[in-house]
Amino acid sequence: MNKLTHRDRGFDAKHGRVGRVVEHVASCPLVRGRSNPSLNADNDAHPANESEGDTPLPIILEGILEEEGASIAESTPSRLKQWLGAFSDDLPVWSVYQLSDIVLLCRNVQHRRPPFVHINCRGGIDQELRPYIVLLKERLYLDEQETIDTFSNLKGLPIFFSSCNFGLYGDQIQRFRHAAELGPIASPIGCILDSEARLFGLMLYSSILVIGMDFDLAVHNCYQASRIVGLTGLPGQGYFRLYG
Repeated sequence: MNKLTHRDRGFDAKHGRVGRVVEHVASCPLVRGRSNPSLNADNDAHPANESEGDTPLPIILEGILEEEGASIAESTPSRLKQWLGAFSDDLPVWSVYQLSDIVLLCRNVQHRRPPFVHINCRGGIDQELRPYIVLLKERLYLDEQETIDTFSNLKGLPIFFSSCNFGLYGDQIQRFRHAAELGPIASPIGCILDSEARLFGLMLYSSILVIGMDFDLAVHNCYQASRIVGLTGLPGQGYFRLYG
């Protein structure tokens, strides 16, 4: 297999890092599709933002931790696509290796009218109680200006983080949300199993795409439903938390 060049993999000159975004064409980013590499985000036969019923679809950005043995086929968004019926073939899952990939992928994002942006990655809280996410290897802290500037490309949009412990400390999440001018943020407040994340994600996607609920109401109802099926999270603290 030929080695990818810097242009093929989206070289980030500012940080001397290589991502996977190929280029940005007009108002639509051209990326290598993961479920089917022959289909790109700007393929007219498979629009990235709308299903056949003209239903606005979420934007799904997934970090990669291949060095830790993470299986692309087993990822939460990939599993969700199998269970979402009419929407499954239209949901794009875009791999992101670094913050600059998010900038490229989410330019002019507002015209897609996504009901929310799904960030599927690793996350946590460090010893100084600073929330962070991990897209590939390095920790990307929410209180760092580069992270805030990157997520400001998603101004006003609801954000669904699938990352353990990420939403545990509300003050930090709220400061990040206001600094980046984001919509409501939903995230787990403890460690979650992959199966739990998929179940919650399936309920959330179905509530929004099939029933047509607003994001905040859907998160609230999914949280209540998760309690019924035994996904209670940390004792006395709940399972998912919504900030908005």
